[in-house]
Order: sequence, then structure tokens, then C-alpha cells
Amino acid sequence: MSPARESFLPHILTRQARMPALHPEHGQKIEMSHIYVAPPDFHLLVANSHVDVVHGPRENRSRPAIDPLFRSAALNYGPRVIGVILSGALDDGTAGLQAIKRSGGVAIVQDHAEANYPAMPQNAIFNNSIDHIVKAAEIAPLLRALVEEEVRFGFPGSIHGDAARRRFRC
Repeated sequence: MSPARESFLPHILTRQARMPALHPEHGQKIEMSHIYVAPPDFHLLVANSHVDVVHGPRENRSRPAIDPLFRSAALNYGPRVIGVILSGALDDGTAGLQAIKRSGGVAIVQDHAEANYPAMPQNAIFNNSIDHIVKAAEIAPLLRALVEEEVRFGFPGSIHGDAARRRFRC
């Protein structure tokens, strides 16, 4: 996204997803059933049930980039995180998915054979242990099923820790 142009992505997502999508303000509380989209030229991070909108350094030649969001989600929410990589150029998301997997989260990647720009899905698949490689139309039903699964908190692979659903509750 060019920093000089207005992003219409929240409007498009609101229409398609039938739930509110928006460019959040720095420090805004995360609400269930909302879609948060990084504004042009800013990274979006999550922590302590709120979003941080930051003008950090470019990553993967981009700002916003998905890697900072994935790393902040993995750090703050561990095994409750589900990272999804869709069609896109270069390798943004690959390092962020590694952080999600290290924290015990789930990695989903769109099947690169159907992606308009297959580089992001291909790089994610080549460099990570992916839990699900699916067609775009299969992602929403998969997410619905995954958020209802019980996950254990603690170290990845540990049988100890508290149990909870992946569903994010503020």
C-alpha cells in the first residue's frame, strides 16, 4: 500500500465479511468480531488486548508488513495464535509464521497453486512447518473449527499448563 494513497481495504472487508473492518487508532482496545487493518505506512502490533499502530522500520521492503504483527501476536498470545498467509509477493510472513509455530500456534497457508501472487505462500511453505495448506475458500471454515479447539498454555509440546480456547477474549 502506498503511504500517499487512501486504503479502501476496510470498506471492502466490511462488505465481504459482514463484520466491521477498520484502521485502528494506536492503543485501541481489540473487540471480538472486528477486523483490524494496518493503515498505509504503519505496522500493526497487538499486546494486552489492544493494538499498537507504529511507524517502525520497513520489513521485507514494506510498511505495513505482516511479520511484525505475527511476532507480536506470538509473543503476547502464544498457542492461541493462528497465522494465515495468503497470496502476495516476496517472503513477508515467513519469519512471523516461524515465531507463531515456536510459540505453539497454528500456521495456515493458501495453496500457492491458486494464488495470484504465489511467492508469499511458497516461501512460507518452504521455510516453515505448516499445519494446513488450503484453498482460499476453505480458510474461513477451518478458522471457525480451530477457534473452538482447546489449547494448552505453557511451553509448546508441554502437557502442562492452563487450557483455553483459541478464541480471543478481551
